[in-house]
Amino acid sequence: MSRTRVLGVPMPWGTFPETNLRTYVRCRGGPSGLWFLSLDVTHPAMLTARLLGIPYSLGHLVTEVHGGTRRYAGRRGRRGPRYELEVRTDDPSRATRPLDAWPTDRFHACSVSAGALWRTPVVHEPWPLFAGAVVRLEQSLLSAAGLPESADPPLVHISPGVGPVRLGFPRHVA
Repeated sequence: MSRTRVLGVPMPWGTFPETNLRTYVRCRGGPSGLWFLSLDVTHPAMLTARLLGIPYSLGHLVTEVHGGTRRYAGRRGRRGPRYELEVRTDDPSRATRPLDAWPTDRFHACSVSAGALWRTPVVHEPWPLFAGAVVRLEQSLLSAAGLPESADPPLVHISPGVGPVRLGFPRHVA
Protein backbone atom coordinates (compact mmCIF):
# COMPACT_ATOMS: atom_id res chain seq x y z
CA MET A 1 0.00 0.00 0.00
CA SER A 2 1.40 3.36 -0.95
CA ARG A 3 0.47 6.81 0.41
CA THR A 4 -2.76 5.37 1.82
CA ARG A 5 -5.73 7.59 2.66
CA VAL A 6 -8.74 6.42 4.65
CA LEU A 7 -11.95 8.43 4.22
CA GLY A 8 -9.84 11.17 2.61
CA VAL A 9 -7.38 11.47 5.49
CA PRO A 10 -3.72 10.55 4.89
CA MET A 11 -2.53 7.79 7.20
CA PRO A 12 0.69 8.40 9.12
CA TRP A 13 3.30 6.00 7.76
CA GLY A 14 0.83 5.34 4.94
CA THR A 15 3.20 3.21 2.85
CA PHE A 16 3.46 -0.38 4.07
CA PRO A 17 3.40 -3.96 2.76
CA GLU A 18 0.15 -5.90 2.51
CA THR A 19 -0.53 -9.48 1.48
CA ASN A 20 -4.04 -10.49 0.57
CA LEU A 21 -5.79 -13.68 -0.37
CA ARG A 22 -8.88 -12.76 -2.35
CA THR A 23 -11.48 -13.78 -4.84
CA TYR A 24 -13.58 -11.75 -7.25
CA VAL A 25 -17.30 -11.12 -6.82
CA ARG A 26 -20.11 -8.96 -8.07
CA CYS A 27 -21.67 -7.09 -5.17
CA ARG A 28 -25.45 -7.16 -5.18
CA GLY A 29 -26.70 -4.07 -6.99
CA GLY A 30 -23.24 -2.87 -7.95
CA PRO A 31 -20.03 -3.37 -9.84
CA SER A 32 -17.57 -6.24 -9.51
CA GLY A 33 -15.37 -6.20 -6.48
CA LEU A 34 -12.97 -8.05 -4.23
CA TRP A 35 -13.86 -10.43 -1.44
CA PHE A 36 -10.92 -10.78 0.91
CA LEU A 37 -10.32 -14.11 2.60
CA SER A 38 -7.36 -12.67 4.52
CA LEU A 39 -5.25 -9.50 4.58
CA ASP A 40 -1.95 -9.32 6.41
CA VAL A 41 -0.42 -5.90 7.06
CA THR A 42 2.23 -4.28 9.21
CA HIS A 43 0.15 -1.14 9.91
CA PRO A 44 -2.03 -1.59 13.04
CA ALA A 45 -4.49 1.15 12.01
CA MET A 46 -5.74 -1.07 9.16
CA LEU A 47 -7.23 -3.42 11.79
CA THR A 48 -10.11 -0.94 12.17
CA ALA A 49 -11.47 -2.32 8.86
CA ARG A 50 -12.48 -5.42 10.84
CA LEU A 51 -15.51 -3.36 11.92
CA LEU A 52 -16.75 -3.84 8.35
CA GLY A 53 -15.89 -7.53 8.26
CA ILE A 54 -12.66 -7.07 6.29
CA PRO A 55 -10.31 -9.71 7.72
CA TYR A 56 -7.14 -7.71 8.43
CA SER A 57 -4.47 -9.24 10.66
CA LEU A 58 -1.10 -7.98 11.80
CA GLY A 59 1.78 -9.78 10.22
CA HIS A 60 5.51 -9.71 9.78
CA LEU A 61 6.04 -8.92 6.09
CA VAL A 62 9.18 -8.41 4.02
CA THR A 63 9.58 -7.25 0.44
CA GLU A 64 12.97 -7.21 -1.30
CA VAL A 65 14.12 -6.48 -4.83
CA HIS A 66 17.36 -7.90 -6.22
CA GLY A 67 17.73 -7.00 -9.89
CA GLY A 68 14.94 -8.77 -11.79
CA THR A 69 13.97 -10.93 -8.79
CA ARG A 70 11.52 -9.93 -6.06
CA ARG A 71 11.06 -11.72 -2.76
CA TYR A 72 7.93 -11.51 -0.64
CA ALA A 73 7.75 -13.22 2.74
CA GLY A 74 5.37 -13.02 5.64
CA ARG A 75 3.77 -14.67 8.62
CA ARG A 76 0.50 -13.81 10.33
CA GLY A 77 1.25 -13.33 13.99
CA ARG A 78 3.75 -15.67 15.66
CA ARG A 79 2.36 -19.03 14.57
CA GLY A 80 -0.10 -18.21 11.82
CA PRO A 81 0.04 -19.05 8.14
CA ARG A 82 3.13 -18.00 6.27
CA TYR A 83 4.48 -17.61 2.78
CA GLU A 84 7.73 -17.08 0.96
CA LEU A 85 7.62 -16.21 -2.71
CA GLU A 86 10.30 -15.30 -5.22
CA VAL A 87 9.30 -14.09 -8.67
CA ARG A 88 11.26 -12.80 -11.61
CA THR A 89 10.36 -10.60 -14.52
CA ASP A 90 10.33 -12.75 -17.63
CA ASP A 91 9.78 -9.96 -20.07
CA PRO A 92 10.50 -6.26 -19.55
CA SER A 93 7.49 -5.33 -21.71
CA ARG A 94 4.12 -4.62 -20.17
CA ALA A 95 1.55 -7.38 -19.85
CA THR A 96 -1.12 -6.66 -22.46
CA ARG A 97 -3.55 -9.61 -22.63
CA PRO A 98 -7.12 -8.92 -21.42
CA LEU A 99 -6.65 -11.33 -18.49
CA ASP A 100 -3.53 -9.44 -17.38
CA ALA A 101 -5.42 -6.38 -16.12
CA TRP A 102 -8.60 -8.16 -14.99
CA PRO A 103 -7.33 -9.25 -11.51
CA THR A 104 -6.26 -5.70 -10.58
CA ASP A 105 -9.24 -3.77 -12.01
CA ARG A 106 -11.53 -4.20 -9.00
CA PHE A 107 -12.26 -0.90 -7.30
CA HIS A 108 -14.59 -2.04 -4.52
CA ALA A 109 -14.13 -4.30 -1.52
CA CYS A 110 -17.20 -6.27 -0.45
CA SER A 111 -17.71 -7.59 3.08
CA VAL A 112 -20.32 -8.62 5.63
CA SER A 113 -20.63 -7.03 9.06
CA ALA A 114 -23.50 -7.10 11.56
CA GLY A 115 -25.50 -9.20 9.09
CA ALA A 116 -25.28 -6.56 6.35
CA LEU A 117 -23.42 -6.49 3.04
CA TRP A 118 -21.03 -3.54 2.59
CA ARG A 119 -19.18 -2.12 -0.41
CA THR A 120 -16.11 0.07 0.18
CA PRO A 121 -14.66 2.06 -2.75
CA VAL A 122 -10.94 1.60 -3.35
CA VAL A 123 -9.46 4.28 -5.62
CA HIS A 124 -6.07 4.07 -7.30
CA GLU A 125 -4.51 4.39 -10.72
CA PRO A 126 -4.38 1.26 -12.92
CA TRP A 127 -1.56 -1.06 -11.96
CA PRO A 128 1.41 -1.08 -14.35
CA LEU A 129 1.82 -4.83 -14.90
CA PHE A 130 4.69 -6.90 -16.27
CA ALA A 131 4.82 -10.62 -17.03
CA GLY A 132 6.59 -12.72 -14.40
CA ALA A 133 7.34 -16.26 -13.30
CA VAL A 134 7.59 -18.03 -9.96
CA VAL A 135 11.11 -18.95 -8.91
CA ARG A 136 10.06 -20.39 -5.54
CA LEU A 137 6.81 -20.59 -3.58
CA GLU A 138 6.13 -22.01 -0.13
CA GLN A 139 2.89 -21.02 1.57
CA SER A 140 0.19 -22.08 3.98
CA LEU A 141 -2.28 -19.23 3.27
CA LEU A 142 -4.60 -21.40 1.16
CA SER A 143 -4.91 -24.21 3.70
CA ALA A 144 -5.43 -21.67 6.52
CA ALA A 145 -8.39 -20.29 4.53
CA GLY A 146 -9.79 -23.80 4.03
CA LEU A 147 -8.92 -23.89 0.32
CA PRO A 148 -7.22 -26.70 -1.59
CA GLU A 149 -3.88 -26.21 -3.27
CA SER A 150 -4.25 -25.15 -6.90
CA ALA A 151 -3.49 -27.70 -9.59
CA ASP A 152 -2.86 -24.89 -12.09
CA PRO A 153 0.40 -22.97 -12.30
CA PRO A 154 0.26 -19.50 -10.72
CA LEU A 155 -0.57 -16.48 -12.87
CA VAL A 156 2.21 -14.00 -12.08
CA HIS A 157 2.31 -10.27 -12.66
CA ILE A 158 4.91 -7.92 -11.31
CA SER A 159 4.19 -4.27 -10.60
CA PRO A 160 6.13 -1.45 -9.00
CA GLY A 161 2.82 -0.67 -7.29
CA VAL A 162 0.40 2.20 -7.34
CA GLY A 163 -0.18 5.18 -5.16
CA PRO A 164 -1.84 6.91 -3.66
CA VAL A 165 -4.47 4.41 -2.55
CA ARG A 166 -7.68 5.94 -1.19
CA LEU A 167 -10.31 3.98 0.74
CA GLY A 168 -13.71 5.63 0.56
CA PHE A 169 -16.81 5.59 2.76
CA PRO A 170 -18.34 2.12 3.10
CA ARG A 171 -21.89 1.86 1.82
CA HIS A 172 -24.56 -0.57 2.89
CA VAL A 173 -25.72 -2.67 -0.06
CA ALA A 174 -29.49 -3.16 -0.07
